[in-house]
Amino acid sequence: MHSAAASAPQSSTSERRPPDIVEGVANPTNLTGLGIKVSEYLTEWEGNGNRSVICFDPLTVLLQYAENVQTTFKFLHTLIERVQAAQARACYKIMPSAHDDRTVATLSSLFDGVID
Repeated sequence: MHSAAASAPQSSTSERRPPDIVEGVANPTNLTGLGIKVSEYLTEWEGNGNRSVICFDPLTVLLQYAENVQTTFKFLHTLIERVQAAQARACYKIMPSAHDDRTVATLSSLFDGVID
């Protein structure tokens, strides 16, 4: 699984945009390690004057390695709270065709909006 994280400016587009940071995950079953890595970036970026944005691409891989949908749901719920606390934004991508409707509905309930 790959997670990408970037910190983009909130204000004028004429400001220099910080570089994107792409962080691969060596062990997609280690949700604790993944959560810690995201928290470290959010803490590092806090107060830098930029809008932090995190993109998980795709959640499908995370679901393949997780114990079950509930484990993934709990991880994402905690992660979403951390992202909100940091006043950051996040995008979570999933390939609906790779999952049953119940799984997609369960995870979709976590998010403010869903784009098809």
